[in-house]
Amino acid sequence: MPYAILRTAKLKSFGEIGGSLAHTYRTRQTPNADPTRAHLNEHQGESAQAVSAAIRARLPDTRRADAVLCVEYFIGASPEFFGPGEDGSRYFERATAWLKQRHGAENVVGVSVHRDETSPHLIAYVVPIDDRGKLNAKHFLGGRSKLSKMQTDFAANVGASVGLERGIEGSKATHTTIRQYYRALSQPDFTHGRLSPAQLAPKVLEKRLLSKTVESPEQIADRVTRSVQRYYGPALQQASTATLEHKRAREMAATAKRKALEAQSLRERLEEVERQLKAYQALFLDGLSPDQQQAVIEHAGTLRKQNAHDQEQAVQESARRSPKRRSVLEFSP
Repeated sequence: MPYAILRTAKLKSFGEIGGSLAHTYRTRQTPNADPTRAHLNEHQGESAQAVSAAIRARLPDTRRADAVLCVEYFIGASPEFFGPGEDGSRYFERATAWLKQRHGAENVVGVSVHRDETSPHLIAYVVPIDDRGKLNAKHFLGGRSKLSKMQTDFAANVGASVGLERGIEGSKATHTTIRQYYRALSQPDFTHGRLSPAQLAPKVLEKRLLSKTVESPEQIADRVTRSVQRYYGPALQQASTATLEHKRAREMAATAKRKALEAQSLRERLEEVERQLKAYQALFLDGLSPDQQQAVIEHAGTLRKQNAHDQEQAVQESARRSPKRRSVLEFSP
């Protein structure tokens, strides 16, 4: 079964926010995106500038110099989830509702869905305001325990509704950051393409009456490189994301094996305790009627209370005697 993917990135400056928004809104070159499918992308936020302004509007007037200004959420799924007829719309709608419930709708200032890359995914920008109105990313993302609970909650309330599983809880699988994910998508690719001599010949850029301007070697190299990347890009993206998923699957399999051994050890300990209980039952209760067994249990409780009372009395008696000994020593000639 495919897995739900949830990643976060902490953005601490408007430079980082601007760089992320430029990628999201395609205002800078995005090698792993297909321009012919850009119209399939969806944006809840008119522009990168509008989202940036919305983030500024939500920020408190006073904050720490190193505060996290915005949390970028990446929400996707294993590539096999997006088969024929599945563009992730239901999944992304539920994910957006989950983010708004988690952070408050007013703090989810921008949501985009990309469908011009290999696997559809959602990018959301959230200002991490806590219940006291403070800028507090640690409240949501602080520590391994909170991150694990977040993954569990997301899988249960969003992923499961569309048939996606959570990764194994407590797994040692490496967490893939948003940056690592995009790096995998943008690796170069070269296999069995063929370039014709015409493609390598300099193109005429401008014709004049007695002369003309042609491409420089650098311009030819750039043009050919873009052509090769467009040709091989999709295959490379699939291979790169598959490598990440394969690594994660191996690590989760190792975790599953470790947990199976732990479970076996616990079962053996439980069986030993059950054997001991049966031995005590045979020693003290077997052969007695139900009323006699109840009487034995009640008598044991009475003895425990008496022992506790006797111990308390002994402690009090010891405390009463101690001051007398000290006074004798203090006033003896």
